[in-house]
Amino acid sequence: VISIALEQQKQANHMSDEIAVLRAFCESSYLEKETSIQLFYNKWKADVLSLDLWFSAQVSYGPDALERAQSLVSSSDFNWKNPNRVRSVLSSLARNHLSFHRKDGATYRWLCECLLLLNEINPQIAAQIAKT
Repeated sequence: VISIALEQQKQANHMSDEIAVLRAFCESSYLEKETSIQLFYNKWKADVLSLDLWFSAQVSYGPDALERAQSLVSSSDFNWKNPNRVRSVLSSLARNHLSFHRKDGATYRWLCECLLLLNEINPQIAAQIAKT
């Protein structure tokens, strides 16, 4: 089934199929998850809106979303001055209840730090994300 899903992603004729496979892998713990993430990135890295979907899918699911979000905001494709990019990571992470409500409170603290930083750059987006 895993190989069929990856093949579906490679051969997809439209975004719906590709993003569905990416999201399915991001929800899983399969080792091929990273392959799916890389396939999507390699194909769509030049398309800003598609890359926002790529960011969002990676932090929308699973207990390790905080660590992934921290890595993503450090990537060269992330820009704190791009509201859609910021939303794609921070809002998606905030809606991931499994990762957001960790017992150690790490996601709360990190998101608070991000909002304080973002408030200096774009207070409207910071306030909007804080309400998420």
